[in-house]
Amino acid sequence: MVIEMVAGVLIGFGIGYGLDSLFGTIPIFLVLFTMLGFVAGVRVMMRTAKEFQAEQMARARRMWAKAPTTTRGLEDVATETHTADAAEGSSLVFTRWISSWSSRCLATDRWAFSPSLM
Repeated sequence: MVIEMVAGVLIGFGIGYGLDSLFGTIPIFLVLFTMLGFVAGVRVMMRTAKEFQAEQMARARRMWAKAPTTTRGLEDVATETHTADAAEGSSLVFTRWISSWSSRCLATDRWAFSPSLM
């Protein structure tokens, strides 16, 4: 997202500098187009952040819809999560370990780390 901001400022700076050089004016165009580039960069950055947030909310809603109602369902959701996140490099072993750990903690009402679960 920072790249959009920097690109907008640099493009505005370049256009302003070019126009000032062409017309032989004081750096009025440089300042004007640098500010316009900054505004354009902020707008693009905000739009990108909004799209990213909408994507994350949609993903959270999908995962919430799959939320288990029993402890057995945790392993199923963990496997589905791994399948959905395979492109992102999630580890199936780690996902299953977390699922097993959380299932046992829910069953015993104890939230303790135990290496034997691995």
